[in-house]
This record gives sequence, structure tokens and C-alpha cells, in this order.
Amino acid sequence: MPYGNINFWHGGKELYFKQPYNDTIYRVSPKVELQPVRLLDLGAYEWPFDERFEEKKDAIYPASFLESKDIILFRFITNVYDEEKHLTYNALYRKADGIVKVSPFKEKIIDDRNGFLPLQPLFVSPEGEYADILSGG
Repeated sequence: MPYGNINFWHGGKELYFKQPYNDTIYRVSPKVELQPVRLLDLGAYEWPFDERFEEKKDAIYPASFLESKDIILFRFITNVYDEEKHLTYNALYRKADGIVKVSPFKEKIIDDRNGFLPLQPLFVSPEGEYADILSGG
């Protein structure tokens, strides 16, 4: 999972931005350059910017975001500096009720309606459809 330095993503027609180690998500627009729209409340798992080079076993590093009208899928990493222990997770945030579901990245995401192939979404269309690239063999 790439750690990245800056995250930009689209949610429908909106463009969002989140800087690493910052808990604020901004909407980017030509009229109001950066408008705060969401706050990631990581509680005890927060990793402040001024501690970014310190090893923090339980800290969460948000790595990427995919957003649709109803859901935000984001990936985060724990134990970033320990190659043997670091883990990546998928988290689905349901906008309607604020529920967050988390699962290990390795387990992928399974469509519980029809049991189709487990996916690891890499893209989201403007219509809100999540997609992955699957190997043919």
C-alpha cells in the first residue's frame, strides 16, 4: 500500500484533499481554495504531525480514500515503520448512519448480496461504482 505524501480524491463532482498526519479533510474549489468539510476522529490512534518520525505501534496512518455518494472507503496502515508488523486495513464509512466497518486489507471486500469475487477497490466512478483490476489467471 503506498504511503503517499498528499491525498486527492473525487466524491462525485467534488474534489477533496487531505495532507498526511492532518486530521482535516478539505474540499478544493476554484472559489474557496480549501474548505474544511470533515474531521477524522482517530482518538487514541491519532498520529500528530510533529510525531511523524516516531514509531507509534497503535497509531493509524490514513493512506488513501475512495468516495461515492453513500460510502467512503479508506485504507489505513498501522506499525508503519516496522516491516514485519505493519498491517493495512480497509475501512468503510457509511454516510447515512456514521457506521464504520474495518477489515484487514488481505481479506479483500466480499459482495454479500451475490458472493461475487472478493475485490480490493482501486477506483470509484463518478456514479459511485467501485472497481478493481482482476487477474485473468
